[in-house]
Amino acid sequence: SREIRLAALGGRSLAELMNAIGRNLDGPGVFGRIATRAEAIARTEVLRVYVLSFRARGDQLAQVVPGLRKRWVHATGTLPRGRLPRGMYRPRPEHVALHGTVIPWAEQFTVGGEKAFGPHDPKLSARQSVNCKCRLELVFPDE
Repeated sequence: SREIRLAALGGRSLAELMNAIGRNLDGPGVFGRIATRAEAIARTEVLRVYVLSFRARGDQLAQVVPGLRKRWVHATGTLPRGRLPRGMYRPRPEHVALHGTVIPWAEQFTVGGEKAFGPHDPKLSARQSVNCKCRLELVFPDE
């Protein structure tokens, strides 16, 4: 937990975080290699910290910007013709289907039957959050 906080604040690189996590794992689990598992944990948890801070800032902004909304952006939605670079993860159909969806800031998305304020929401199951590369965008009333 301390190492993740340090990495999220810029005090550790992602590589340093992955090494620290890898030293504490007893096996690769379903990932095949300890390094792959450590990378998945590091990326998932650092993104979760970023998203929680983004959400807190959005909550503050929504108090002064009536009609603030949010847009779910899937990583493949920004690529030409939805093509994935070689070696990139397999997209989750539930996340691809949400790409471009705009809802009011305070509402929740439905992600594979689960309710969440956005990608990396701590309420999401591992199936919906581990290695997720989606993000949220703010949508202002005049957009």
